[in-house]
Amino acid sequence: MKSAHLMRIERFISARLGDPELGPSMVAEGCGISLRYLHKLLSETGHSVNDWIRMQRLEAARRDLCDLAEGVSIGEIAYRWGFSDQAQFCRAFRRRFDCSASEMRHRHRNGQGDG
Repeated sequence: MKSAHLMRIERFISARLGDPELGPSMVAEGCGISLRYLHKLLSETGHSVNDWIRMQRLEAARRDLCDLAEGVSIGEIAYRWGFSDQAQFCRAFRRRFDCSASEMRHRHRNGQGDG
């Protein structure tokens, strides 16, 4: 049962990553479980609900930085994936990937990959 709930939670979050209002309450309500149970399920994975949402958003932004045409700004990508503040996005991105979003984009364009 837990794995079914986790899969439903993952699908729900993935489908709404661009919504800046996405948070634990919305996820619990959308998945038909209590907020307490949601936190319990995700704590068993070693992440809080907000951490998991942020990680998924950052991964989506990283993919876009590497895949989208040059005309799409880093700010547009950040907002597309639910970050309401570009500075917050840039700090979170650097913490997650050990480089700035612009460095990631530059490396990818120069054939150096993600690392």
